[in-house]
Amino acid sequence: MEQIAAKLDDRFRLLSSGSRTALPRHRTLQAVVDWSWDPLSGEERELAMVLAAFPGGATLEALEAVSGLDPLDALTALVDKSLVELSGERYRMQETVRSYGMARLAESGRDRAVRDGHARYFLRLAEAADPELRGAGQLHWMDRLRAEHDNVVAALRFAAEAGDAELGVRLPAAMWWFWYLQGMLTESVRWTRGVLDLPGEVPEELRPVRLVLQGLLHQQLGDVAAAREAVLAGLDLRDRLGRPAGVVLLVGPVMIGDLMAAARAGERLLPGLTGWERALTLMLMSSAAESDGDIAGAFTLIDGARREMELLGDRWALSSALRLLAEHHDRRGDPGAAIEARSRALRLAGELGVLEDQAAILAKIAISYARSGEHDRARSYMEASWDCARRMRRQEGVEYLRLSQIEVLLWSGALEQARRELTAVEDPSYPPDVRAWAACFRAMAALLDGDRPGAGPSLDIAMELGDLPILAAAAHVRAATLADDEPARAAYLLGAATALLGTEDRSGFGDLLRPAERARAALGDEAFAAAYESGAALARDAALSAVRPA
Repeated sequence: MEQIAAKLDDRFRLLSSGSRTALPRHRTLQAVVDWSWDPLSGEERELAMVLAAFPGGATLEALEAVSGLDPLDALTALVDKSLVELSGERYRMQETVRSYGMARLAESGRDRAVRDGHARYFLRLAEAADPELRGAGQLHWMDRLRAEHDNVVAALRFAAEAGDAELGVRLPAAMWWFWYLQGMLTESVRWTRGVLDLPGEVPEELRPVRLVLQGLLHQQLGDVAAAREAVLAGLDLRDRLGRPAGVVLLVGPVMIGDLMAAARAGERLLPGLTGWERALTLMLMSSAAESDGDIAGAFTLIDGARREMELLGDRWALSSALRLLAEHHDRRGDPGAAIEARSRALRLAGELGVLEDQAAILAKIAISYARSGEHDRARSYMEASWDCARRMRRQEGVEYLRLSQIEVLLWSGALEQARRELTAVEDPSYPPDVRAWAACFRAMAALLDGDRPGAGPSLDIAMELGDLPILAAAAHVRAATLADDEPARAAYLLGAATALLGTEDRSGFGDLLRPAERARAALGDEAFAAAYESGAALARDAALSAVRPA
C-alpha cells in the first residue's frame, strides 16, 4: 500500500514534467484538475495544499492548527467547487485531487514544513488521548483515534523520512495502548519498524521507553531473546534514571511473557504510583502471587485493584480485574459469583470491542457451565468464543481458547475430539503453561478412558513445566490415579495440593475424576481427613517434593 501511495503522489509530478509516457487519460485528468485549480484564490490554494497532507481527511480544528488560517470560508468554497468533500465533520479529497495537491505543495518548497506541522498536531492529539484511553471517556477517544489513524500513520512515515528520532519514539509510545486495545499490534510493526531504530539521541526520559518499544517490536517479529534483552534493559535504565512508570514500561514485561518481572518492577514503584498505574500494578502483583501459590494474598491484591478500577472507569482494566476476581470465586466454590463477574467483564469488553478479551471470557464461562453439568450452555458459550476468535485481527492466544475447549469436551465425554484438540496445543513453541495444561488434560483423557499407565508420562510433563496452580491441578489428577489402590496416598496428595495454593481448591476442576470422593469411600471419613490434613500441613517446599517426586 505504501508503494501504491508513493506512485499516486508521483502521478502529477510526472504529468507536470511533460513525460512522453503519460497516457492521454492522465493528461485529461490533469487538465480537469488544472481547470478547477487555476481559478482558486491564494487562500483556497493554500488550504487545498495543506488538506492534501491529510490522507485521512481533516477536521476544521486540525486544518486551523496546521495551516494557521481561519479555514471555514475557503473550505466552503473548495466544497462548492467539488475539490473537497464534507463528510460529517471531516473534510476530504478524492485521492487523485489529493495527489495533485501534494505535487503542488512540493513545488512550493513547503511540503516538509506542512508535513512537520501535520505530524506535530497528531503527536499532540495522541499524547492527549493516551491517558484518556484508561478512563471513563475512553470510548470517545478511541473513536477519535480510529478516525485519525491514517493521519497518525502518515506522521510516522514523515518521522522516518525526516530522521526525527524523538518523534519516532513519542508517537508510537502514545499510540501503543490504542493499538493494543484495538488488536493492532501486529499491524503496528509496519508503522514502527522505520522509526524506532532511527539514529540520534532522544531525551533522557524517552530512552527507557525506546528500549522497551524496540523489545516489543522484536517480540512481534519473533525474536524472543532480543525482545527480552531490550525490555529488561529498558526497565533497568528506567530504575537507574528514576523515571516515571508509564503504560509501556509497566506492561512491556507482560507482553514478553515475564509476569514475575512485571510484578517485581511494579512493586518497586508502587509507593509512588497513583490511579490507573497503581491499580494495574496491584493486578500484576496479584497474578504473580497466585502463580507463586499465595492465593490469599492474590485475592486481597485483586480486590483492591478492582475497587480502584471501579472509581477510574476504565472498562478494560475493570474487566481484567473482574476476570481475575472470578478465578478466586471459582476456587472458593462459588460458580454463580464467578459467572456474574465474568458476565460483567464480558459486557465491558464488548463496549470496548476487544474481541480477544470477549473470546477468553466466553470460554471461561463455558468451563463454569461444563463443570456444573450444563453441557448445552457450555457448548453455546464455546461457539460464541470461537466466533469472536474468527473475527480477531490476530490469532495470538487462541491456544488458551483450545485449552478451554478441551476441558469442555472432557466434561461432555467427547474424548476423541478432546484428543484431536490436544494435538494442536502441544506445539513446543507454545508457552510452558499451555503445554503443562495440555499435558494435564491428556492425562485426564487417559484416565477417563481407563488407561491409568498412559496418564503417567503426561503428568510428568505437567509437573515439570507448570507453575504452582498447575502443579496443584496435576496433583489432583495424580491423586485420581491412586484413589482406588492407594487411597491414603491420594488423600495426602490432595492435601499437599492445598498446601501449595494456601487454600483448598473448590473450583470443581478435580470433580471430573472424583479423586477425593473415591479415596474417601475407600478410607472412610476419619482416615481420609487424617491423610488429607497431613498433606495440607506441609510447608511449601515439602509440598512441592510430595507433589513432584524426584
